[in-house]
Amino acid sequence: MNLLLGLHALFSLSLLTLVLIQTQKEQGIMGLFGQGGSGSSSRGKGQEEVLKGWTRRIAIAFFISSLAIAVFQGYV
Repeated sequence: MNLLLGLHALFSLSLLTLVLIQTQKEQGIMGLFGQGGSGSSSRGKGQEEVLKGWTRRIAIAFFISSLAIAVFQGYV
């Protein structure tokens, strides 16, 4: 159970990081620190797609680990 909780924490931190480093339509994470960017991104389209793919994979892993924790705790 401790291993599952550790993996869940790792997935949650990874998901948070991946979401924050992705640029949105406007500024991305740099807008949080007052360093608004111009309309273009420093990363190419290929890197953005890779980030989206990893975000999707980590989100699925987070969901599965959440369900597994609920099942092992007897909530489901």
